Amino acid sequence: MKLRSPIVFTLFRTELRMLLRDRRVLLTSLVLPMLITPLLMLGSKATVERHEKTLREMTYRYAVTGPEAASVRELVRATRARIDPRSKTNQTQFRFAEEKSDDATNALAKGSIHFILEGIGAAPLPGMTGTNATVKAKQSGFDDEEQEKPVAGAWTVKVVFRADRDDSGSGSSQMSDALRESRRVQRVDLLKSRGFPVKPSELAAIDNKDLASKRQVAGLALGRTITLVLMLFILTGGAVVAIDSIAGEKERGTLETLLTTSASRVEILVAKHLGVVAIALLITLVQSGNLLVYVGLELLPLPANFAAAVTPATVVLLFFMYLPVAALVASVLLLTSGCAKSYKEAQIYFMPVLLVGLVPALVPFLPGISLRSIIVLLPVANIAVAVKDILTGSFDWPMIVLAWLVTAGAAVWTTRAGARFLLSERLITASDRDVVEAKGGLPLFERHVWRWFALLWGVLIIVSGYIEKLDVRLQLTVNLVVLLFGAVCLMLRHYHLDPREALALHAPKPMVWLGVLCAVPGGFITALGVFQLANYFLPTPTSVLEGFSQSVLPKSIPFWQMLLFMAVLPGIFEELTFRGMLLHGLHRRLRPVALVLVVGVVFGIYHVALFRFVPTACLGAMFAAVTLLTRSIYPAMLWHAASNAIGLFADKLQIPETGLDPICYFAAGGMLAAAFWIFWRNRTPYPGLK
Repeated sequence: MKLRSPIVFTLFRTELRMLLRDRRVLLTSLVLPMLITPLLMLGSKATVERHEKTLREMTYRYAVTGPEAASVRELVRATRARIDPRSKTNQTQFRFAEEKSDDATNALAKGSIHFILEGIGAAPLPGMTGTNATVKAKQSGFDDEEQEKPVAGAWTVKVVFRADRDDSGSGSSQMSDALRESRRVQRVDLLKSRGFPVKPSELAAIDNKDLASKRQVAGLALGRTITLVLMLFILTGGAVVAIDSIAGEKERGTLETLLTTSASRVEILVAKHLGVVAIALLITLVQSGNLLVYVGLELLPLPANFAAAVTPATVVLLFFMYLPVAALVASVLLLTSGCAKSYKEAQIYFMPVLLVGLVPALVPFLPGISLRSIIVLLPVANIAVAVKDILTGSFDWPMIVLAWLVTAGAAVWTTRAGARFLLSERLITASDRDVVEAKGGLPLFERHVWRWFALLWGVLIIVSGYIEKLDVRLQLTVNLVVLLFGAVCLMLRHYHLDPREALALHAPKPMVWLGVLCAVPGGFITALGVFQLANYFLPTPTSVLEGFSQSVLPKSIPFWQMLLFMAVLPGIFEELTFRGMLLHGLHRRLRPVALVLVVGVVFGIYHVALFRFVPTACLGAMFAAVTLLTRSIYPAMLWHAASNAIGLFADKLQIPETGLDPICYFAAGGMLAAAFWIFWRNRTPYPGLK
C-alpha cells in the first residue's frame, strides 16, 4: 500500500506535539537522562572514594584465639614494630587493635570485632620461632610462597573473617598481607644467619608489565556499562510513549476515532512508530551528549583517562552505532503496546520486556567475548560488544559493520512484522480478542501458546536446579514425563483440543518410513557438521564437553536403560511437546519456513547448554519439517529416538564424532536430501498452514 507522506507527516507532527506536552515523556526522555548520568558519575566516584578512605583510615579490631595465641601475638608485635617506625616517612600505620573476647565467633557475627586471628597447629620447632608460621587467608595476586607446604611442626595463623562485610574483608586482607611480609622478613634473616648469600626475592624477580594503555583500561570500564545504561533509558522512556500511543488510546476510545479518518491504518502505525523512534533517538542523542560534555570535555571530576577514551569522533561513531538499537527497541515497545487491551495490561507486559531487553546489554561483562564469534549475529549484544571495542581502541571494522547491519536488519524485520500484527483488527481494538477469549478452543490456545512454553521453560530450569544431583534416570523421568507430558495434558484439557489433531497422531504413508531410514544417519552427521561449524565461531572447551558427557552418560547405568531413558523417552515426550503442541499452536500464525525455524529454535533453547543449541535446533527444525510434510508425529518420534540411539552407540563404542572426512558430510547431506525428497513425494500436508 502506498503511503501518503503529507498525511504521515501530519500525524507524526501531531503525535510529537502531544508527546512533548506530556510531562511524563519530558521527564523520562529528556530530564532524567540529562540529570541521572552525571549524578551517577559523580555519586559513584564520591561514594567509592569515601568508602576507600573510610576503610583506609579505620582502626580494625580483632581477637586472638587458639592454642598458639601467644605465638600469634608475638608475630603481631613483630609486625607492629616493623611498620610503625616507617610511619613518619610514608604515613604507613598499624591500624589494628586487639579486643579481649570470651566468644570471638559471636563477637565477629555481631560486628564488635572485624576478624579473628586463630593460632593452630603444632608448637614451633627449636631455633625457628617466628619464622615457621603459615598465614592462611584470602589473597589475590601471584605469590610463590602459597605453593609451599608448611614444614613439620609449623603452627598456622588462620584469619577468620566475614566476606559479607566490607570492613571485615578489608581488615583481614590488610592484616594477612602484613603478617606475610613479617614472615618473609624473618625468613630472610634466618637464611642470612645460616649463610645464605642473597635474599630469596633476588633469585628470580617477578615483574608485571601491562601492555594496555590507561586509555584502553578506562575505555573497557566505560564500554561495559554504557550500553546497559542506554538500554535502560530507552526502554523506560520509550515505554511511556509506546504504551500511551496505542494501549492508552485504546482505553480512552480515541483510537477508533482516528481510524474513521481518511488516514489508512498503515499511515497511522507509521506515524506512531516514528513518534516512538523519535523519543528513542532523542534519548540516544542526550546520552551521547552526556558523554561528550561531561566526560570528553572533563566537566566532571572523573578519572583523567576517561576523557582520553571519549573524543568527539568517538561520540559521533557511538551515536551512529546505537541508531539501529533505538529503532529495534521502538518496534518492540510499539508491538507490546498493541498487544495489550488496556493501559494497565501494557504496563504489566512492559516489565518482562524490560528484563529481557537488558540481557543482551550485559554481554560485555562476560569474559573472553569477541565480535569474531556467534555474538556478532545477536542483535543489541553485538552492538554492546562493538561499542566496548571502539572505546578500547580495537577497531575490527569488518565485524563492527557486520554487527551494525545485523541489528539494523533485525530492526527492519521487527518493524515489518510488528506492522503486520498491528494491522489486524483484533490488536487495534479489543472486540475480537474478547470474542476469542469467550469461545476458547484452538484460537485461544494460539494466543496463549507462548505463555505456556515460557512458563514451562522456567519451571524446567527451576526444577532441574533442585534435582541435578539425583540419578539421571530420575531427572529424565521428572523432566520428560511429569513436566513435559504433564504440560501437554494440561493444555489439551484446558483448551478442549482434539488430541489426534493437536498431536498429529495420524499414520503416515508407508514410503515415509523409508525416508526416515535415510534421514536418521544423514541428519545425525549433518548436525555434527553444524556443531563443528558453530564451534569454530564459539569454541567450547573440551573440559565442558567431557564434564557434560560424564554427567549425562554415567558408566554405572546399564546400556539398555540408557537407550530407554536417553532415546525412547525423549523421542516420545519431547516430540509430543514440541512437534505436537508447540507446532499446533503456531501453525496458523507463521508461514511454514518460519514455523519450522521457530520450533527448532525453541527446541534448542529448552536444552539450555549453549554448545548444544545449534545442533539441537537444527535437528528440531528437521523434525518439525517432516511433521508438516507427513501430518504425522510418528516419523519425527522414530527419527528423534534413532538419532539419540546412534549417539549412545558412538559413545559406547568410542567412535569419534569429530574430525570426520569431508566426504562424510557430503554423503550425509545427500542422504538427507533423498529423505526429504521421499517425504515430499509422499506428503500429506499439515492442515491449516498459513
